[in-house]
Amino acid sequence: MIRSCRCSAFRVLTLGLCMVGVLVSFMNGPQAFAGDDSKAKVMAYGLRVVPKPFEGNDMMRAFHAFEGTSVAVLVHQPAGGLISFDSDSSKIESFTDDKGKNLLESTSDFGTPGLPMSPEISEGGKAVVIEISGGQTPTQGATSLKVKGKFVFKAASQKKSYTHKDLELKADAKIEAGPIPLTIGSAGKPEWGEEPLEINLKATKRLDEVASIRFLDADGKEIESNESGSMTMAFGDEVSVERSYALTKKVEKVTVEISYWTDMKDLEIPVDLTVSLGL
Repeated sequence: MIRSCRCSAFRVLTLGLCMVGVLVSFMNGPQAFAGDDSKAKVMAYGLRVVPKPFEGNDMMRAFHAFEGTSVAVLVHQPAGGLISFDSDSSKIESFTDDKGKNLLESTSDFGTPGLPMSPEISEGGKAVVIEISGGQTPTQGATSLKVKGKFVFKAASQKKSYTHKDLELKADAKIEAGPIPLTIGSAGKPEWGEEPLEINLKATKRLDEVASIRFLDADGKEIESNESGSMTMAFGDEVSVERSYALTKKVEKVTVEISYWTDMKDLEIPVDLTVSLGL
């Protein structure tokens, strides 16, 4: 068992330290933005290989992670405009080593092979790191990994704002500001946090088109706020959305200003990535 452990440890060290080259080949999707800065750049940004825990002891895991192989991919859109990652439309068609082993398969009850649900997008929508995960480790002696698939983003660059003045903060009050109907679910002291007021908004459509929501007091000054919770449920064509905002000032009425993306579209980035390994 000790000998097996040393082999696995050496293999992890070799794969982790000997990444010497990256070749990325992709074409921009048909709905990409125009201009020289519109083309996204895709590159491998990290690599992690984790063997089985030593002697089955869950406390003896490399990197405190589950068994498998992960490649982090950086998508850089110089012109910005990346709004959200569409995990439902994005897909990894294959993730293999150069000996043909399928790295997407998993024998573990924990961890989800494939793509994350909502990776963090940088300010301005210029960059995002997406981690592609598989439940298998490469074959002994493998020298490269191959990833094929596509990333799909919601992308936009233009906004339009709508305002509902003097909105009374009470349950079921309707917000008439823009194309998506909203109602207040509740308003009052939040269960958690020190803010004096939390407003819960409800909708029956997804809020992907909403760029921002601001709350103004009677003098027209913005009340500092932050999104304190969000939930989306979908059953067939029926969608239920709740989004909460915590405000730093308690008021009875507010002016709600909602900005919408007006040119929202799908940006598809095909990915054909080869990560080479060697001493």
